Amino acid sequence: NGVVLIETKRGAAGQSLFEYDGYVAAGSAANSYDMLTGSEYKDFVQKQIAAGKLPASRANSLGGANTDWEKEIERIGWTQNHNLSLSGGNPSTRYRATLNYFEQQGIVISNGLRRYQGRVNAANSAFQDKLQSSFNLTVSRVFNDYLPFDNTAGFSGGVFTNMVSFDPTQPVRNADGTFYEVGAGAQSLRNPVAMARQLIDQAPETRTLGNFTASYGILPNLTFKTTLGADIASSVRQTYYPRTSPVGAETSGRARQAERSLSNLNFQSLLTWAPKFGDDQEFEMLGGYEFTRF
Repeated sequence: NGVVLIETKRGAAGQSLFEYDGYVAAGSAANSYDMLTGSEYKDFVQKQIAAGKLPASRANSLGGANTDWEKEIERIGWTQNHNLSLSGGNPSTRYRATLNYFEQQGIVISNGLRRYQGRVNAANSAFQDKLQSSFNLTVSRVFNDYLPFDNTAGFSGGVFTNMVSFDPTQPVRNADGTFYEVGAGAQSLRNPVAMARQLIDQAPETRTLGNFTASYGILPNLTFKTTLGADIASSVRQTYYPRTSPVGAETSGRARQAERSLSNLNFQSLLTWAPKFGDDQEFEMLGGYEFTRF
């Protein structure tokens, strides 16, 4: 995997500089499916009954609503980003520190993320520029809100599958405010709005990424360089299916938590001899030691 490196904006020599930049954006679906309305679907069922392709009892299951399930699960997804930074330094030392807040709503309900991030980097030169060192550190905390069954639907079907399959003559909610559902069978159709609202699938994550590099010019053509890098991440995936949802009712409610931790540590030391022979000939000899633990 090699050395862990971070490349970001850096401070410059001169007066300390305080900066703020940010933006707000909005997103929406560019296109929509051409689906039947509730009235069109009801007419279709009646024609199928008249043609003998569906039993007459099928009409009893139709409702009186006219629900556009795609519109019900979509929204205007707002995004905001705020960045504060402080940078400065002198001819021998430069620094930059940054705080960032980022929040993004998905264009589908119950989907998005929030991120808090801090960065700091510094560079220093000493002993008539013979010793060069730099330090970089980034720490972030991310809260992910996933759409339930986004990629693990199985027989229950995901939100999008049910969006195009659920009866448009049925309402989102019943008169008492509860979500309308067909049934609790393993392969029953689900109310896609209820799935998005009731089922919880979230994953807070923390990541620390840093490295320190120092090089020293022992002789004009002989340089020693060492680098220490670390990439450490930990996350928790939390899912919860309440008994009020048909998905959760099958097991009288279900909660699951999975923890994952990753770490990548790297240490490298290099000694480089690069003499020059005239203007068009170069020779380089390199020796080093590297240790990596993943």
